[in-house]
Amino acid sequence: MYKRNVLLAFSYLSLSIGVLSVFSPTFKYDFINYDDNEYVYENPNIKDGLNLKSTKWAFAEFYAANWHPLTWISHALDIELFGLNPGFHHFTNVAIHVLNALVIFSIFLYLSKNILLSFFVSFVFAVHPLKSETVCWISERKDLLCAFFSFISIYSYLKHKIELSKRHYAYALLFFLCALLSKPMAITLPFVLLLLNYWPIRATKNEDRTQIARSLLPFFVLSIPAVFVTLWSQAGEGALAASISISDRLFNAFFSYVKYIRMFIYPNNLYLFYPFRSNFSLMQKSLPLILLVAISIISIAYRKKTPYLFVGWFIYVIMLIPVIGFIQAGSQAMADRYTYMPTIGLLIMLTGSVGYFYRKKPKALPALVVAATCGSALLAYLTIKQNAVWKNSQSLYSNAISKDPYNYLAYCNLGTFYLNNNQFGRAINYLRSSLAIYPGYRMALSNLGIAYLREAQKDSAKKYLELAIANDSTNSPALLHLGILHAQSGNDSSANDYIHKSCYYAQDDWEPVFRLGLLHLKNEKYYRAKKCLTQSLRLHSDNWEVYNALGYAHFRTKNYADAQRIYGKALELNSENPELFNTYGKTIFMQNRYSEAMKYYSRAIELNNDYALAYFNIAEVYERLNNDEKAILNYKISAHKSRKLAPAVYKRLEKIGSSPTRN
Repeated sequence: MYKRNVLLAFSYLSLSIGVLSVFSPTFKYDFINYDDNEYVYENPNIKDGLNLKSTKWAFAEFYAANWHPLTWISHALDIELFGLNPGFHHFTNVAIHVLNALVIFSIFLYLSKNILLSFFVSFVFAVHPLKSETVCWISERKDLLCAFFSFISIYSYLKHKIELSKRHYAYALLFFLCALLSKPMAITLPFVLLLLNYWPIRATKNEDRTQIARSLLPFFVLSIPAVFVTLWSQAGEGALAASISISDRLFNAFFSYVKYIRMFIYPNNLYLFYPFRSNFSLMQKSLPLILLVAISIISIAYRKKTPYLFVGWFIYVIMLIPVIGFIQAGSQAMADRYTYMPTIGLLIMLTGSVGYFYRKKPKALPALVVAATCGSALLAYLTIKQNAVWKNSQSLYSNAISKDPYNYLAYCNLGTFYLNNNQFGRAINYLRSSLAIYPGYRMALSNLGIAYLREAQKDSAKKYLELAIANDSTNSPALLHLGILHAQSGNDSSANDYIHKSCYYAQDDWEPVFRLGLLHLKNEKYYRAKKCLTQSLRLHSDNWEVYNALGYAHFRTKNYADAQRIYGKALELNSENPELFNTYGKTIFMQNRYSEAMKYYSRAIELNNDYALAYFNIAEVYERLNNDEKAILNYKISAHKSRKLAPAVYKRLEKIGSSPTRN
C-alpha cells in the first residue's frame, strides 16, 4: 500500500511537471487580435477586475454571442490579480489544463486500477497537439473551465454510483452546473453518464433502469435551459450561420467526425480556422457517413465483448454534437478546440484496447511501455512546435496562411494586425487578399476601408466602407469610420448620422461615442460633448485622448478647476506628451496661479524644444508678472518657431510697447 501511494504521488507530480514543461513557453506569449480583444483586453465590462458590477454583468447579460458567467468571472479575476499582462492570463489557462490532466488521471485510475496505463492516457490527453488551440488561446478559457467542472462531475458521479456516496452525487450535480455556467457544451454530460452506467458501473453494480433514470433526471433537467439560453444568445448576436444549406452542414458534420479521428491519430497540418467548403464530390460526401455507420454498427454488435469500444465511441460522438455543425455557429467547418473534451471517448477506446492486449499478452509489457514512452515524447515535441505558432497574432495567421492559402479569416486578421500597428500598406495587401477569397467578408471590407482612410485615400475608403454597410447595415466600425470620413470632408450632418448609428449598434464600445463627442466639440456644442465624452470614459477609463477632449470641453465652458482635474488624469496616462503639459498649465494659468503654470509650460518645452505655443504661454505669464523683458524674449521665440503665431505675437508686443523684429 505504501509503495502504491508513493507511486501515485510520483505520478501526479510527474504529470504536472510534464504538462507544465510543454506549455510553460506560453507564459511569454501575447494576446491575439481574434476574440482576446473582445473577451479580455477591450472588454469594458471586466476592465476594472472582479467586483460586484462585473459579477452582476456576467450573470445578467449576453455578450460576444455567449452566456457563460463563470468564464467571464475568471477573466475578471485575472485582470483583478494581474492586470492586462498576457503572460499571467496564459498561466491561468495552463494551470487549469494541468488540473484537467490530473482529474483525467484520477478518472482512468478509478476505472482501470492501473497506474501506469492511467498515467499514459492522461499524458496523451494533456500533451496532444490538438490541445494547443484550447490552452494557448486565452479566449478559450471557457473550454478549459467547462472541461474541468465536467471531469470533476464525472469523477464524483462514478464515486457516487460505485461507493453509494450521496455526498458525491451532490458534488456531481454542483460541478455539472458549474460546467454549464462555463460553457453550455456540457449539455451532453448526462448522456456520457448514461453510457458510463452501461460500462463500467454495470460491471460492479446491477441497477435497474428506473434507478439509473432517477439518478440522471436532475442532470437532464439542468441541461434543458442551457440549450435555449445558448440558442438565444447566439441568434441574438447573429452568430448562427443560416446561409449554409442543411445538406452541406450534414456533410460537414460527418466529415468532421472522421477528420477529428485522423487528427487525433496523425496530428499534422493544424492551424486556426478551417474555412467551410462545399465543393466535394458525391463519393467524398458519402465515405464519411459510411465509415461512421460502420464503426457504430461494429461497436454496438461487440458491445458485450468490448464495452469500452462501445462506450468510448459513443461518448466521442455525443460530446461533439453541440459543435459538430448541425446548427452552424460561425463560418468555420471545424476547430481543434472542439476536440478538447470529446477525445476522452477515443482515449477510453485506446485504454480498453491496450488493457485487453496486455491481458492477452502480459509479456508484451516492456514493448508497450517503450511504445507508450516514444509516442508520448513525440506528441509532446509536436505540441511544443504547435504551441509556438500561438506566440502572437502575426505568427498565428502566417502559419494558417502557409497551410491554407484560401484561409480568408487569417488574411483578414493578419491585415487587421498590421492595421493596428500602423503598417497600412501591409494591412491593405492582406485585407485585399481576404476579399479576393471571400468578397463579402464584412470585417475585411470595413477594415480595408479603415486602412485606406488612415492612408488618406478617401475615395477608396469611402468605397469599401459603403460596401461594408451595404453588406451589413449594423457594421458599427464601418459606420463609425464613414462618419469620420464625412467629418474630415466637412460634411458634419452626414458624419453625425453615421456616428449616431455606430453608437446605437455598439453600445459597449467607447470609440463611437468618443467620436460623437469630438464632433460636438468641433461644432462648439460643449455640453453635448461633455455628455458623450463622459459616457466614453465609463466604457474605457484608460484612454488619455478621451480625458484630453473632455478637459478641453470643460476649459471652453470656463470650468477651469474641472478641466485641470481631467487633464491631470490624461497626464497620468500619457506623461510624456508636451501638449498635455501645456494645456494643463493653461488651466492653472486661468485660475491666476502663474508661477505654478510656468512649471508645466517649461516641462512641455523640455519634452519638445520647438513647441512654440508653450513659449507663447510662458511669455504670457511673464507679461502678467510685469517682466516685460522676458515676455518679449519668449514672444519672439514663439514667433520664430511658428509663423502661425506671428500675428498674435505682434499684437502682444505692440501692447507691451515694443516693435517686433522681422526676420
